[in-house]
Amino acid sequence: MAIYGLLILGPVQHKWFNFLSKIIPKTDVLSTLTKILLGQAIFGPIINTVFFSYNGVLQGDFNFLNIDLVFNLQFYEFI
Repeated sequence: MAIYGLLILGPVQHKWFNFLSKIIPKTDVLSTLTKILLGQAIFGPIINTVFFSYNGVLQGDFNFLNIDLVFNLQFYEFI
């Protein structure tokens, strides 16, 4: 997991926060709340998906074909 933090999360967060600082350079309350909202709505779901995928691959439990099969079965049962 340290490799994930060092090679994936650290550089990606660095780029994300630099990007946010470029598009929203102010540091007032409204700008800060906007940055928080963008982080929670955009960055959070993406980095969580990357984290759980990475963790699943390391544990050997992540198989793309099985996930696709389960999704398709659940989708068709819903319909």
